[in-house]
Order: sequence, then C-alpha cells, then structure tokens
Amino acid sequence: MSRFFRITIVLTVLSVLSCGGQGASTNKLANEVKASIQQKMDGDESFKDYAITVDKVTLVRSGDYTFVGTAVMKTGGNSHEVILGVVADSQNMVWTIEPSAFAFLAKAPKNTLRAGINAENLLKNMQSGKPPEPNERTDFKYDLNETKDGVVILQYVGTRVNVVVPASIDGFPVVTIAKEAFAKKAEITSVVLQPPIRVISDGAFRESKNLAVVIFPDTLKFIADSAFYGCQSLVSATIPNSVLYIGRAAFYNCLSLSSVTLPNTIDSIERSVFMNCSLLQSIKIPESVQAIFYQGFRDCSNLLEIELPSHPIVYIGGDSRDMNNDNYSVRLDGNTLSRYSRPRIQVTGYAGIRGIYNGFGSSDYSEIALTELSDKVEINYFIDYHSVRWDPKPRENEFLGKADNGTLYFYEKKIIPKYSIAPNPKNDAFTGCFRLDLQTRSRIAQSGYEGDFN
Repeated sequence: MSRFFRITIVLTVLSVLSCGGQGASTNKLANEVKASIQQKMDGDESFKDYAITVDKVTLVRSGDYTFVGTAVMKTGGNSHEVILGVVADSQNMVWTIEPSAFAFLAKAPKNTLRAGINAENLLKNMQSGKPPEPNERTDFKYDLNETKDGVVILQYVGTRVNVVVPASIDGFPVVTIAKEAFAKKAEITSVVLQPPIRVISDGAFRESKNLAVVIFPDTLKFIADSAFYGCQSLVSATIPNSVLYIGRAAFYNCLSLSSVTLPNTIDSIERSVFMNCSLLQSIKIPESVQAIFYQGFRDCSNLLEIELPSHPIVYIGGDSRDMNNDNYSVRLDGNTLSRYSRPRIQVTGYAGIRGIYNGFGSSDYSEIALTELSDKVEINYFIDYHSVRWDPKPRENEFLGKADNGTLYFYEKKIIPKYSIAPNPKNDAFTGCFRLDLQTRSRIAQSGYEGDFN
C-alpha cells in the first residue's frame, strides 16, 4: 500500500447507545474512540517510542452512520490535532486515520493495523430504520437513454448526504447510473438504488470516500469497471442474484470492505475487482464462476477463508498492471452479456539489429467466450542472426539464405496467445493474501492456481 497507509480499528461497542434508532450517540462514541486509539498507541510497535497520549476526541455527525472529527495527541510536550473518520451503529464501529496525520512523528508506522468488523450486522442495522424519501429530480442531471424508454442519471448535484435515487422521473423509469455520476462526492454517506435500475456505469461512485452504505436493487444486471473504486468507507456489498457482471477494479481499494456476498449469476471474478480490500476476511466464490482474472484478490491482507467452486478454475492473466492494455471489454445488451477482445492477427515481420519484431498486429474487437481466451495463433516472421555475436544453427527453422553482407536469414514460426489476456495460473490472484492457512492454500492450488500468497 506504500505511502497510503491507513490505520483502521474495528470494535464491538456494546455501551454505545442508539440515537433515534439510527447512528451512535456522539459523545459516548467519542469516548470509545478515544479509548481505542489510546490502546493502540500504547500497544502497537509502531508507536512505542513516542509515548503518545490521546487527550481528546471530538466527533461531528456527517450522516446517519458516519462521523468526522479530530483527536488531540500529545507527545514530547507538544499537542497535535489528528483528523479521523468513523463509521458506527449501536454495536459496531470503524475509526480511520490517514497517513498524513502522523507527519509529526520522526518515522511513520511500518505496519497496517486492521481488524474485522461484523459488517453484515452493521448493514442490517443501517437498513432497519425507515428509509429516507427519494431525492427530488432537481438533485440530478439526467436524460433519456438511447432507446428513449428510460432515464439515465448523469450527475448528482444535490446536497443530501443520504441519497435515494428515485424510481422514475417524469413518468420514465430510472434505469442507468451514468459514468462518474457520483464520483468524488465526499459528502455522500449512503445511497439507495431502487428498481428498475439495471446498470451502474464505469466509475459511477469512484472515490466517494465517505460512502459507507449502498443498497442494490434486485433489477440490477451490470456493475461496470471501477464502479466503487476507492470508496474507502464502504463496509459491505450484498450483490443481488440479478447481477451478471462485476467489472474490473469495481471494488479496488475499498479499504473498509469486510463483507461481500457474490451472486450465483456471474461467471468470472474480474481483474483487480477486490484488490487491496484489506479488511475482507472471508469470501464465497459461487459455483457459477469459471475464471478468476489477474490480481482478483491481491493484497487482501486479512483474508482468512475462501470457499471455492467444486470445479477447476481458469486463472487468467494480463499484459501489465494497466487494465487498459488488456484490450478487453464486456457489454450488456438487454439481458445478454457479451465479451469482446482485440485479437492479434498473423503478420510476417523482420528482425534485425534493432531487435526482433513482435510478429503480430491487432484487429478490431471481436466477440469471444471465456473458453476462447486459450486460443493460440501461429505467427510467421524472419529472424536476422547478423545482429548477434554467435553463429546460430538453423535447428528447426527454415534457412532462407545468406545475404552479401553475411546476414543469415531464417523463417521462424511461433505460437502465441491470440488475445492479450490468456490463461496464466500464476496470475497473482491471491498474492498478498498471506494470512490464508495451508489447507486453504492447498485447496486454491488444487483449483488451478500456481501463484504465490506472500
């Protein structure tokens, strides 16, 4: 996680009373947070040399279940005000301190300190109260969709922290949340998506850092790439069985996400979808899943339990850390999910002193199935051995001749993957999941994974 260090502590706070059946009592919660921070300052190795005393914690409610505030820390005769955030109900809480808060220390903490949270109960408690009324249509920019039979929410422009997207506007059903419609809306703490919403588009809620609760409708079909990327306060995701696809990096860097329920209607765990969800402790991968893509659960450092399908898994890699280099997309057409990739096409190339030409090009996107990702394509190209310092033998390559300058030409055939992403059992899907026990690692290896866990 490099310099983006966070400390997240999770408690069961039985003494904190409910306020109006919703959030926690602010004063009592502040005292509990103060005691918890002090306990960590006293007990954690990262702070043992600084003798930090937590003098006071002040919280201000920012939503039904979210708070922002400060903690005054004293060390070496000096006082420092530290900004923190809290998500809490009557029995559970998470407080968070960002790395910049410890700028007053000579040396930043080395380890990320996190613990589990009973997020299922937290989410249940958050949902148990009467939901707020839908927002007025003036809180949104919107338009008709391409088929002119539904509404697309283009942007949230309201001021409410607890948002309820209306089911219809001007008599037309709301069916789509557009690309980045709620992106970087730090004021939002909860969102209720009502039927008949079907699509959450790319980056729709990206980096809305205080978004703690999202309620998904049972009409939802498609969660696109990076939809909740960087929603660091999101504690739980219960995804209904109507969903056919959860996009690449959809929940990447959701640092407080500790409970996930996946639908039995998806056929893949996409690239980086839960990467760096460092509070996630357990996951059940549905029987419907056929493939796990590159870095699917990478750096889920508190992952302890994984329930795998009973059948083998195809582990699929990627060309680089940049998912755009995959040349791969997934689209929803009605109720049909289609996958597209840009295949490499067969070409004849030449390699000289500047290095070997790759021997392939790219064509337009074409529709494929998961099983086709293992397809290979035969590539033909020339090799110029004049550029090397040794005198190679033709071996199995066809010798084409010798030029006047002494250059030896060979006609070589290679078989490469047809697509830029292809099966790769060492695809880092579980790299950084170092808390998994040996029995779990063995089961994952038996499913087809050959990568590491550390």
